[in-house]
Amino acid sequence: MSELAFPIAALALTFFVLIPAMSLISWALLKYKRARTEHWVDFGDNATLAWLLAPTLLPLAWLGSSALHQGEPARALEACLIEHSVLLATCLEALVILAALTLSTLGVAGLKALQTHPRNLGDGLPEDDLRVQKLLKIVAADPLLNAFPIKVICQAPAAVFTHGWWRPRFYVDACFVADNDAEILHAALLHELSHARARDPLRVFAARICLMLNPLSRLLEADFERWRNAREGSCDAEAVRLGGDPLSLAQGIVRAARFRCLDINTYGISMLCGHDATLLRLRVAILMEGARMPRRTFGHLALGSALVVAVIVPHIFDTDALQYFHHAVERLFLGAA
Repeated sequence: MSELAFPIAALALTFFVLIPAMSLISWALLKYKRARTEHWVDFGDNATLAWLLAPTLLPLAWLGSSALHQGEPARALEACLIEHSVLLATCLEALVILAALTLSTLGVAGLKALQTHPRNLGDGLPEDDLRVQKLLKIVAADPLLNAFPIKVICQAPAAVFTHGWWRPRFYVDACFVADNDAEILHAALLHELSHARARDPLRVFAARICLMLNPLSRLLEADFERWRNAREGSCDAEAVRLGGDPLSLAQGIVRAARFRCLDINTYGISMLCGHDATLLRLRVAILMEGARMPRRTFGHLALGSALVVAVIVPHIFDTDALQYFHHAVERLFLGAA
């Protein structure tokens, strides 16, 4: 078991020290942001999402990259303090095991999340159906909607929703199409267009995986729900900016809430009906007063830059933090022996 001592210790340090420590920092910063935010819609910006993802993504990215770097043939002996004689000849295999365990952890979390990801949403109604024709006329009149495929389905889990990570598509319940006029349907589709442009299904999925891997996820779950709620308000404002009628959108939100709505923990779907009655009332009230455009931030660029640094720095500047930790674990192993 000596070969597994270092990989297990490294993962334990990452998940029970580094990630919790960064989660506490994120929690404190998000608490400060809540106190300073002038409008609740502003909490749905990219900076908030970055602080939700960073505590998990950055330590895992650095750990995996550092393990691969320390496992390079030219550095395998430098990282090795003792000879692994039971199963392994050098530390190279132990470091590769660490990198594999890190990637496997992410993979297991992803597979677990995919278990609740909707797969078969049913075939769309044929184009000659009157409800499909009604929706196609609305789409044809707005060039913004032409780039996204739209399906009208029966027994949909929600009135209107967006599904798909890389190529989002819109799904509309056939009864919702039949029961509402063109203005309501147009405003609802523009709301979903805002979700699709922001890649919200993918971002929600990524955040769920990060929280699933975070031992202190309970600290951040409330802020994650606040971010999701604020995203609904942001998409309402964006829909109005793109040409949707505020009153029609408010009516669509209320009517969509009467439909069967997915559980709020469902991955990969953004939907018009929102999550709870309090949020619905707030969204409608804001639309009646005049939708406010959210503040724009660049947290996604900051997080992306930090991820690049976490992955590249160990290979460029030859940081030895993982090597020193490896030596400390092996010294403890020698002392115990």
